[in-house]
Amino acid sequence: KEKYQNDVAEYRKKAKVSVVKAEASVRRTTPREGESEQQTGLVVYLNAEVEGKFEDSASYAWLMKNCTSYGFILRYPSKENAGGLSFSPHLFRYVGEENAYYITAYDMSFNTYVDYLSRQ
Repeated sequence: KEKYQNDVAEYRKKAKVSVVKAEASVRRTTPREGESEQQTGLVVYLNAEVEGKFEDSASYAWLMKNCTSYGFILRYPSKENAGGLSFSPHLFRYVGEENAYYITAYDMSFNTYVDYLSRQ
């Protein structure tokens, strides 16, 4: 809650916009209280000290190649933008090896895969 409020206040000050516009912008990167998947314990934030962007690093390439073997998927790939959140190369969600395999093999987002399973 505190992080969200601080981010909104900082954005308002920097961009000189209304609370509504600041919240709309901040919600693309910072979920409100109770909306963060990190609270479930199923999402992890992974990073490495690299020169340049993490998503252009060898560490990120290794994660993308191997994360499904450990039951993880990239939670917010650029194609998904789930819940209005922006692409994040750092957030990986544990879904189990079988689900990770199928999500990757079917080239589905997590949300699309969950919808697919609920219709089965």
